[in-house]
Amino acid sequence: MKSRRKIDVFARAHVIAQDGPPIAVVPSAHLKKFRQHKHEFDELVIVTSGQAMHIRNNEARRVTKGDVFFVPENQPHSYESANKFNIINVIYDHTLLDVGFNDLRSLPGYHAIFLLEPEYFGHLDSGRLHLNPSELEWALTLIRKIETELSARNPGYLLATMSSLFQLLVYLSRTYTNTHTSGAQQVYRMGTVLSFLEENFAEKMSVPALAKIAHLSPRQFHRVFCQVTGVTPHQYQLQLQLKYARKLLRNSDLNIGTISEKCGFDDGCYFSKVFRKNVGASPRAYRSLDSHNA
Repeated sequence: MKSRRKIDVFARAHVIAQDGPPIAVVPSAHLKKFRQHKHEFDELVIVTSGQAMHIRNNEARRVTKGDVFFVPENQPHSYESANKFNIINVIYDHTLLDVGFNDLRSLPGYHAIFLLEPEYFGHLDSGRLHLNPSELEWALTLIRKIETELSARNPGYLLATMSSLFQLLVYLSRTYTNTHTSGAQQVYRMGTVLSFLEENFAEKMSVPALAKIAHLSPRQFHRVFCQVTGVTPHQYQLQLQLKYARKLLRNSDLNIGTISEKCGFDDGCYFSKVFRKNVGASPRAYRSLDSHNA
């Protein structure tokens, strides 16, 4: 019997300061290889020099200077055949993004980098973001701002650090728009679909209409969508509707019927039924519970 390959685990507490924001910048150099490992945090990787083979899910892909990719929390990966390979890891807790979550998700490039491209890993080698020298330098400038704020800890550094992180994420998301390889365009079109759903979740949707945005046949679109999101287009839209409903229930005095309409439900009773089934409480009980926990 073959023994399982050991996977090193990088704990959050060993990387992210406990008395500061859940953000860290960790430069790293690899001479030949870095064995399989995973982390208790999300990791945005920017290759600053050299090249290596990046291994994930038993798939290998060459990464070189200027490449940018995202490694989700608890995703095993490794590097092999490294040659003067230097990277910067921007580490953060994904819950931090809840502050600007909706606005980030309006960017197709955000979906492309942080959700879709990791799922396409090994299938669309040219689907990742690659920065030219001037773009790389600007990204590194933003990262240095994060490092400076975390190190100096001047008054207001928490807000300044998060501001620089969001600026970096927005910059990379916008830059992905200008990536013109066929693989990147396919990923970007799917990102456009997800952004469209984020902005129009209260509207009636059809798979053929969404497939048209992605430039795919309805059947192919449905298969790819389920593959990269883990749910059907209808289920994805429903998640967005219920997320907005929870937000309105927590932060507004609107009645249940109005919230139902704003979330795209024609029937208030059906809305309450769906909400209870997915959230575990009726809208009214959810609002009451949240107010008591405030």
